[in-house]
Amino acid sequence: MPRRRLRLEFLSRMLQNSSTVIAVGTMEEILASMTQSLSITEYAPNALRGLHQAVKQSPTSLRSFVPTSEGSELIRSLLFLAESPDDQVAQDASGINTLIHGILSQNSDDTASKQSMFDVIQNGLKEASSTSVSVETLVDLSRKIWEAEESKLASPEITSYLFPNVSAWEDALAPFLDITPKPSIAITNLLEFNLPCQTNAFSSTL
Repeated sequence: MPRRRLRLEFLSRMLQNSSTVIAVGTMEEILASMTQSLSITEYAPNALRGLHQAVKQSPTSLRSFVPTSEGSELIRSLLFLAESPDDQVAQDASGINTLIHGILSQNSDDTASKQSMFDVIQNGLKEASSTSVSVETLVDLSRKIWEAEESKLASPEITSYLFPNVSAWEDALAPFLDITPKPSIAITNLLEFNLPCQTNAFSSTL
């Protein structure tokens, strides 16, 4: 049995033991280890089970972990796995996503702990790859964040984190706007084609 799998199973058993007290720093190391395992198909199911226990057991550690670069990767990986064709994996990932979102939404002023979610949304809208989260999922995440923040009368500035900024729109549209339309599909070409037809039709009525 691979060493990583043994480690995951050991961590999962440790987390399931309610009498085990785990320091915040150690819990963050556990979260980091399990986050890395999410990207490996054969280890993802065990990692998801361990993450569920870790998030429930130590919300404080989660809040400290999420603002880091590894925290952003955790959020992205969970969103990606929620789209998995494996129903159990998708269900487990969605459940952890909901749990994390609920924990982070408890304090509307804690923008730092939500920054990873904002980063995932912004990066997902700018870049695309085989491991990218779908646009539908990003839109759904943005909607949930907005609804949670709106119900708490959060600052309207929250919208700047949920939508692409002006420069992102310009960069995305530039390649299309810089293309010169083909003369054959230009509207002036259609007018030039229709004008003789209209002239001939008018002449035939005289």
